[in-house]
Amino acid sequence: MTIILDTHNPLIGLAILKGMLKCELAGMKRSRSPSAYSMVKKRLGFKGNRQSVYDQLCLYIEYQKRDYLIGIQEEAQHHAIH
Repeated sequence: MTIILDTHNPLIGLAILKGMLKCELAGMKRSRSPSAYSMVKKRLGFKGNRQSVYDQLCLYIEYQKRDYLIGIQEEAQHHAIH
């Protein structure tokens, strides 16, 4: 899982963590590895119960998507000028 979470596009890893955490909210458990809940809390410093951390993660992903798209637009404009 580490390879997937450390991709060049962090949105992919965040989307995977979001899906894993959603499964944990539905009652699924992982064996022999840290929970998505603990990974998100450690990686992003969120606090609270699983639902609260999930909600924070969803909001964080939306902000990351927005920033990523703004960066792509700025890069495209820069290349169009030059």
